[in-house]
Amino acid sequence: MDIVLPPDDDGISFGVRAKAVEVLPQDDHGLSFGIGAKAVKRTLVKPKQASSSSAGKTLRNLPSGVDLPPDVTTCTVLPMPSHPDRDARVMDTRKKRHAFCKAAPRLAPFSGCMCQKEHTYPHDAVFEVFSPPRLVTEAVRRGLKASVSLDVKTGWDASLSSEKQRARTLLGLHKPWMLMACPECTMYSIIQRNCNIPKMNPEVVKERLAVADDHLNFGLDMCLEQGLAGRKFIFEHPGGASSWQSPGVGRVLQQIPEARIIGFCQCRFGLVAPDGQPMQKVTRFLTNSAAIIQIFSGCNCICKLLGRSHVKIEGSMNGYSLSRWAQCYPPMMVSAILDGVQQEMP
Repeated sequence: MDIVLPPDDDGISFGVRAKAVEVLPQDDHGLSFGIGAKAVKRTLVKPKQASSSSAGKTLRNLPSGVDLPPDVTTCTVLPMPSHPDRDARVMDTRKKRHAFCKAAPRLAPFSGCMCQKEHTYPHDAVFEVFSPPRLVTEAVRRGLKASVSLDVKTGWDASLSSEKQRARTLLGLHKPWMLMACPECTMYSIIQRNCNIPKMNPEVVKERLAVADDHLNFGLDMCLEQGLAGRKFIFEHPGGASSWQSPGVGRVLQQIPEARIIGFCQCRFGLVAPDGQPMQKVTRFLTNSAAIIQIFSGCNCICKLLGRSHVKIEGSMNGYSLSRWAQCYPPMMVSAILDGVQQEMP
């Protein structure tokens, strides 16, 4: 016996033998939710054509991109008037989908704020230090308030005491909801420790490490000041950097109870080389933002499952230094950070 259900505003109803299955649109995780006895996953393929051997099977008004279950005998789209019970069920499904996407960041990082709320926070949404405009640019594009990105590329010299004081003054003046700090990691990287530093003059190494430690400690102090003020921060460095053993990191973790260190792979967020091949840059965040922890935790590399190989972050390609190339955040990663900011910001 065939059962044909009319669709609602969210999807298509399929008639199947012995049970009714309803398919909802795909969300940002690539998942679909079924109401009723069973959930069916939508696949982005062309609809199967009815063959001569499939006697009695008819496909009418089939939407593009839907792969029918094998036991479907009739697919008919019928007009459906508004019904209170059905509308309530649709809203309930939307809420479940929203909760699932927030609770399952390991399946796939998502992009695009889902909070759908009007923010009332009167100050800047984001503030960047040791960073060219990245989050600020995306925040402004989303209509949020943001204006400060302090970096050597914007004329800010972190080696000067006056510039450090200016950064602290601006932080207190703008009171950003999220502070992003990512001081240069060159002297802490695995390649530097294993390959370059042993070949360098010890005096030069000592001088460069002193500058790197000064910038590192200042970035962590800014995060600590931000956290003690009750606002959010992210400190970013590569996963293999020796800077994670710095006493400053332990100080932040000790004084900010909500702070956590999380790791992820930037290839999961679309980091690719100039030729389009993925680059696996293992990265860590030190953050006190629950939304950022939820979005980025467990986003490990899945390139091998997809049959893709990585480009090593060394040497050059098409005239670009790959280590410098990998310092630029992929747009999906920037968008995911702003998603977290908007989820938590009042």
